[in-house]
Amino acid sequence: EIFESSSGVIHLQYYTGGTVTLDQCQFRYNIVVTYNYQGYKPFSGAIFDNNIGDCGGAVTISGTRTLLQEERLRFIRCFFENNRAGSIIFYYYMPYGSDIYFYIYAGHKEIIVLKGQFEEPMLCTGNVLLTISGQGHHATSICNTMQSENSIVWVQQGSNVIIQDFYLFRYSMISTNAYLIDCDPDCTVIIKRCVLCNDQKANPGDKFNTGILNLCQNQGGIYNCIFLNSHITSGPLIWIKCALDYFDQDLHESANSTCKFQFDAGYIPENNPTQALFEFYNVTFRNVSTVDSTTPLINISSTPSTCIKFEFCLFEETTGILIQLNRSYINTEEDNIKQIKFNHCTWIQNGKIMNSTDIQEAGALTVQYIYYQNYTPDQFSDIDCMIKIGNVIVENCIFSDNEGSKANDILIEKGLLDEQLITFYNCFIGKLGSSLTVPNFSTFIYDKNLVDIIPTQLSSIKGISEYTSSQNRNKIINPSSTLAKGELTQFVSMMIKYDPGYNIQFQEGITAEETTLNVKYNKLSIFKDDSVQEEVIFLVKETPIYSYYAPYQQYNAFIDPYSSPLIAVEQSGEIFMKSIVILHFYEKSLNSVIHVKDEAKFNGIQLIFRPIVEQLAGMATLPTTEQTSPYLLCLGGFTILEQCQFLPTNFENSAAIRTMYEIGINSKEGAQYDDYNLTLKECQLIGMNIIDEAENTGSAIDAYGMKITLDACIFDMNTQQSNMMKNKINQQDLQMNEDEQTQPEEHLIPTCGWNTAYIKQNIGSLILSKGTQLTNLNQGAISLLGSTLTIIDADVQFLNNIDNYQLQGFNRNEDEDQPVVMKPTLLRRNIACGYGSRITSPIESFSENGLQEDSLWILKTDKGKKIEDDQQDNVYEIECQLAGGLQNVKSPLFIPHIDEASGIIRKDKLGLDITIIGRHLVRCGAVKYKVCEKIKITNDDGQEIEEKIKERELHCQTDLMENAIQWDNETQFTILTQYKTIRKWKSMEIWLIFADESQISEILSLSIGKLSTSAIIIIVVISVVAIIVVVAILIALLIYGYKQKNKIYAMRQLEEQIDNQSNNTHLQELDRQQNLLFMQSSQYE
Repeated sequence: EIFESSSGVIHLQYYTGGTVTLDQCQFRYNIVVTYNYQGYKPFSGAIFDNNIGDCGGAVTISGTRTLLQEERLRFIRCFFENNRAGSIIFYYYMPYGSDIYFYIYAGHKEIIVLKGQFEEPMLCTGNVLLTISGQGHHATSICNTMQSENSIVWVQQGSNVIIQDFYLFRYSMISTNAYLIDCDPDCTVIIKRCVLCNDQKANPGDKFNTGILNLCQNQGGIYNCIFLNSHITSGPLIWIKCALDYFDQDLHESANSTCKFQFDAGYIPENNPTQALFEFYNVTFRNVSTVDSTTPLINISSTPSTCIKFEFCLFEETTGILIQLNRSYINTEEDNIKQIKFNHCTWIQNGKIMNSTDIQEAGALTVQYIYYQNYTPDQFSDIDCMIKIGNVIVENCIFSDNEGSKANDILIEKGLLDEQLITFYNCFIGKLGSSLTVPNFSTFIYDKNLVDIIPTQLSSIKGISEYTSSQNRNKIINPSSTLAKGELTQFVSMMIKYDPGYNIQFQEGITAEETTLNVKYNKLSIFKDDSVQEEVIFLVKETPIYSYYAPYQQYNAFIDPYSSPLIAVEQSGEIFMKSIVILHFYEKSLNSVIHVKDEAKFNGIQLIFRPIVEQLAGMATLPTTEQTSPYLLCLGGFTILEQCQFLPTNFENSAAIRTMYEIGINSKEGAQYDDYNLTLKECQLIGMNIIDEAENTGSAIDAYGMKITLDACIFDMNTQQSNMMKNKINQQDLQMNEDEQTQPEEHLIPTCGWNTAYIKQNIGSLILSKGTQLTNLNQGAISLLGSTLTIIDADVQFLNNIDNYQLQGFNRNEDEDQPVVMKPTLLRRNIACGYGSRITSPIESFSENGLQEDSLWILKTDKGKKIEDDQQDNVYEIECQLAGGLQNVKSPLFIPHIDEASGIIRKDKLGLDITIIGRHLVRCGAVKYKVCEKIKITNDDGQEIEEKIKERELHCQTDLMENAIQWDNETQFTILTQYKTIRKWKSMEIWLIFADESQISEILSLSIGKLSTSAIIIIVVISVVAIIVVVAILIALLIYGYKQKNKIYAMRQLEEQIDNQSNNTHLQELDRQQNLLFMQSSQYE
């Protein structure tokens, strides 16, 4: 036996803590087995590149779940190959892991697989609660190259496993029991957002003798997955087994037609069989088939305790589904009979065998009793004992252009239809001009002698109608109508493939709560009338959490409350939306709100995207404040948004808009990264915050691949909200470190490097035009890696992309109490440009109306540069290139200028204090100043003389500007020189060195020294002349004053004479008047 979890290389035991990091390590030819190990040891004399251990071939990890949750174990750029767990050789029933064996005692485990293709011999799980997550089916793939005859995933009894966001495929194999995913009975399997298929590069004759998925009395479901382009050469694609082998209480028919139990004829079970629910939700089956006309695509063997649900599923160019109903004991007083249910499913062009002219008996569905090897159906009366059989319900489904030899669409065993064990409701059949003579549906009875079925044509089945082009394709919501939850979801799910278009028109403001609007072929228009003032709001309806999630909820594992995006447009579908408010999720989700892929088109006009907290303000319990998924996710397709607004939203490890188009995984031949495009016209993305500040992640647009065009758009950061999030982050950091006793770090001088951005473009192309503005983006405006940025118009502007909050103070000297804070500042964060990128732009876009002059604030980074012995996703040979109006700039980051220099002798008389005045003297990067004695270093022909250069360098002083003795603003700084280097009284030249010492600024001259004899003479002469001039001016002033005094005296005398004359004249006039009066009075007497 194996007595402990030994490993070939490392055994890590986690109980009390610790941190382990394995970084770029190699372990080879290591062997560890227990003392009395009895298995075969695959080594004898030769050299094997193997590591061999009992349970873990290379690494065994044992301990508690808590410490693993803290991410104390990390494997960085590790490579596992040819490792062997010895227990599989002799003790095959023991748990093992050929590479890594996790022996964790309790709780939920999670494995996160990063981007890339991973060769997995077989992932085996036993009695575990596990979530395995990739980075999306476009980015993370798992296959079985190493051991193609094994399953990729084997889920053993008692396991609870979630597999999500992978591309799962397997290579050619002849084994008849190696399903891609193989599930034992009584386990829970949940698969989300995966693509499952055979090798897409397989040759026509390659064998795939086992299907993709094997289920056996399992719980769980498959959600938003795709089965595509796979031909199974033996058996069904999916086999859901619930036959007699899995029930002790199954029944046999006795000779006298009474029911007896298989293992004890006189025993009636006290309990019903374990009930199970398995769901297929929004699953697409496209271009997948089986080998012959009698082998179904999906084989379902069901009992009354098993519920199988297909909802919003598409079957296109596949073979049919076989449903076999089996009887078992079930007490109907305790439990309800379970159902096999199809709801809002569509079958299009099914029934044909791939690479063959054969067709199946029924193009879509065959429903019958279960048959055994003697071709005896499991059918008899249930009068004498409690025997029930599950029923099949088909609701709101569409059958179109299917083809079968006995029935084009549906083939039903006669007894089932007579007993009404299969029912239809609101279903449609459409031939669309087909000339096929086979009926759409038939019943049959089984002929034991012919070992064949005898069909009987049915002209009609209750609940199924023939579709006509006059079908109502318009849905109008007006004040007199009511809109139930999910009503639009159902309307969209019933759209016929070949119809030209459908409309949803709102004549009143209303809230539509929907599960998903999924358009694959048609054109759907959703709009509000211009006359309606109230808002039309779309929000996502939460899906129920089934009981099989209970173990995950017990350990607070993340369970996505939403099954699908709110709006999904795929394949060749088109969606047009106008004047609609779209709310983000109430809870965190891995689904995007809008999903666009394949060749689909999405066009939105005057849409408003906003967090749901805005809608529910005032509630006692508000929803989550950080979203983990985008508003819009583009995996391809063609998206245009016009005059749309994205209101302030907080994200965690996500962005408002994401594109993920990668060549190599399910991409078309000759694909290019800009085959698909996203265009924003007159849109506003304001206040998109990413609280975790993940490296190089855009909070507004995070683009991988595709062509992104931004016309007349505004990108701005909501400063108030940004500060709120910083406070939150600071509080979280404080709480995280409150128990740690650490010394404060030495404060560093602020730097200008950054790796975050509001818009990130990795691969693909980004185009800015028509006055697009990127303003107040404190974490950076744009980040590029392996992509091209083209700025077409000069009115595209980068404005004030810096946060003064980040310019923390620093102390020049240790004894200073108050730090120096450099603000306001001209420092900016416009573009972080990695390797393999190219920027073409007019220089005017970076000038900020002349404020920045010739500074661009484009940071060339080493992102994408080849690093030896390091595993990298994207590697490029050439660093960021500038073209157009930027091609000849001295430095892409910033260019400092100096205009004036003056100096004074220092107090200690050992040198000078030189003050330099300039522009753009920004505290950023390694900018140096250089002061040299002014020495002629060229001959008469202008050629430099090496000896003179060496002589001048002996009398030069070079240092970083950061070591200046005073630098309080960006217009001047003060440095000091030493006489022992730059000699006293010598003339000097001063300049700055920047751009990795490849550029220099203007050169200033400065002279501070003794006065020469000629200079003294000149000064004396000038002084004498100045004195003479002053004396002459004084004499002239005296003369002028004397003349003015005489003039004033003469004026006064003249005034006195005039006054005397005036007085005399007045007296004479008085005398005359008196004489006249006297004469007149004499006459009257």
